Amino acid sequence: MLTRFAADSTRVARLANLTLICGDITIKVHSFVLEIRSKFFSVACSGPWKEAKTRETSLPDNDPFMVRRMLDHAYMRLYPETKSPSCSPEKEEATYMSKLSTYVQMYALGEKYGMEGLKEEAAWRFQENLKPLRLRSELPGMLEVVPAIYTTTPESDRGLRDHVVNICASGWKLIKTVPEFKAIALRSQNSPGFSDGMSLWKMGKCAREESDMNWGMVTAKEQRKRQMAFWRR
Repeated sequence: MLTRFAADSTRVARLANLTLICGDITIKVHSFVLEIRSKFFSVACSGPWKEAKTRETSLPDNDPFMVRRMLDHAYMRLYPETKSPSCSPEKEEATYMSKLSTYVQMYALGEKYGMEGLKEEAAWRFQENLKPLRLRSELPGMLEVVPAIYTTTPESDRGLRDHVVNICASGWKLIKTVPEFKAIALRSQNSPGFSDGMSLWKMGKCAREESDMNWGMVTAKEQRKRQMAFWRR
């Protein structure tokens, strides 16, 4: 039985026909798996592109450890929540920040490579970790990842944006009692969409509708004024 399993595993590994290059790390994968899960790889591996001929794809802007999680999802429909045991602990420790940071990065990878299933899983995990009963302990980490949420996804993608605004709105009284709030809030001012969304909520308006309709017509000076006014309240 073990001999047969080893033989099957060797055969599966031999059938890997695409190489992903992330910095100094190379990962052998099966192109048909990625083509099924990802719009990006479906086009890159079957169209008149370099990847279809060389069978190599360079991912220079992505963290190798996040790419491994993305591949875990492509193959198994889920990815490990903690640091991967298959990676070097010393190397990954430098890039692993928190569960929330991982969820945001995985969501961004799902958006970048057209993997809707990955986005859905990352968004679900993000929301589960920010349920009201856990909000106080997770708040500092949540505010830390706000800039990433607003800079790694297009404005039209509300998957994480609406949730982070809604969770802050629902627990606003609690949020203001957290010791780290003021310091982190100052850094969050650099995320206009988040500040404006919260400002609109404070005025009793729908953040999604108002930001979509009006924010694009507000001058940069007025945007900054609104943000500062919100964080002083």
